[in-house]
Amino acid sequence: MMIQPRKALLTTAALTISLAIGHAIAEDGSKTDKILLGTHIGNATIVSLAGVDTSQAVVKFQRKLDDAVEECSRNVGANEDGTVPSEKVADCAKAGLAGRTMKVLTRRAVCAHSTLYTEFGNYSLIDYLREEDQSVGDQTWRPVRTNWKNHRDDKIVGNCSGCNTPQLLDTYRILCPSWYREAFGGRDPY
Repeated sequence: MMIQPRKALLTTAALTISLAIGHAIAEDGSKTDKILLGTHIGNATIVSLAGVDTSQAVVKFQRKLDDAVEECSRNVGANEDGTVPSEKVADCAKAGLAGRTMKVLTRRAVCAHSTLYTEFGNYSLIDYLREEDQSVGDQTWRPVRTNWKNHRDDKIVGNCSGCNTPQLLDTYRILCPSWYREAFGGRDPY
């Protein structure tokens, strides 16, 4: 079956658009199609992204099978011979997805105000402090301490994984990449 030129052009355009949706631009310019759900949970797959760097930035995401497999592969551990037992990964992924509705979650941002609206609360980046570089061997860590205001109780959330700081930073990086770059300038926010 031969596709007519106009139909081929529309098919190519639709394919290009569908590939572009769900990809966020990381700080280094690379594309990503994942968003952090939690440091111990892992990632979810971005299903749509709109309004990046605006006052109406929106990302929708969903936990999918490949996300559960990735998490389980990391957490199950290797056998004595260094291989990862596929049956344990499969069982873990099946258990991890069992009973979950696979619902689509939404996070939003008003980039000019550094404000994020998430499934775990609403936060604004209120302060950040660039700290001294730290070197360990040939690795250099260029830390930036962040402080977020939780709008539910007006408390300041410092840098802790239990306080959702990693998820906030990842959401900010995805929804407001130019604001993220301007604030952190290639450094390592936490």
